[in-house]
Amino acid sequence: MKLKTLSLALLAFSFVLSARADADVAQPNNVIAFNVEAERQIQRDLMQVNLFYQSEGKNLSGLNKTVNARLNKAIDIAKQYPAVAIQGNARNTMVQYDSKGKQSGWLVRVELMLESKDSQALSDVINALDDTLAIENISASVSDEKLTHVENELTQAVLEKFKNKALLIQNTLQMKNYRVMDLNISAANEHNYMRVYYEPTAKSALTLSESASNAVPLESGKETVRMRVEGRIELLSD
Repeated sequence: MKLKTLSLALLAFSFVLSARADADVAQPNNVIAFNVEAERQIQRDLMQVNLFYQSEGKNLSGLNKTVNARLNKAIDIAKQYPAVAIQGNARNTMVQYDSKGKQSGWLVRVELMLESKDSQALSDVINALDDTLAIENISASVSDEKLTHVENELTQAVLEKFKNKALLIQNTLQMKNYRVMDLNISAANEHNYMRVYYEPTAKSALTLSESASNAVPLESGKETVRMRVEGRIELLSD
């Protein structure tokens, strides 16, 4: 029994040695690792404006009626512009306290978020809402559709760059061919979020008349989109 156990152990050990030897033989030579990038600067095509109205006082019922009327009016106006989408609205009620910690009143605030790829239409809506809501901030980003389209084009470009660099390495080192061992493609971009580029400096003191009298910039700006390829090639001598 002991002899049989020893035979099995030796047999298993020989399999391990054989596997290690095969692994050593299978290791490729002349492996080169490198990466390339392709980038493009594009215009942000999606704009978003956040608007608000708030009122304070002791009569909560009256405040609710006032701010709800403002919000409903703003929504009705925004719906007149098909190119502008209503992304959402919100309503918040906060209790106010005096210096002694006793309730002294209420603050009610409503918000409206609008979004559009048409900057002129969005500007028209803002102007139409001058006497109804004030501007919280204006943001811009690249839409998902445009980002996907650009990333697809950059993927083709960066793979072409990878191939050209692989051929350059092969020819410079006077090798006959190469094979790709592994390849990783990724978007080397920051998270595509809405970038705030306009925000009143004193929102709490901003009145509707001030919002209306000041020109609001609607320049969305540009963003750089990058695609990156990391990979390894094996240079072949025959």
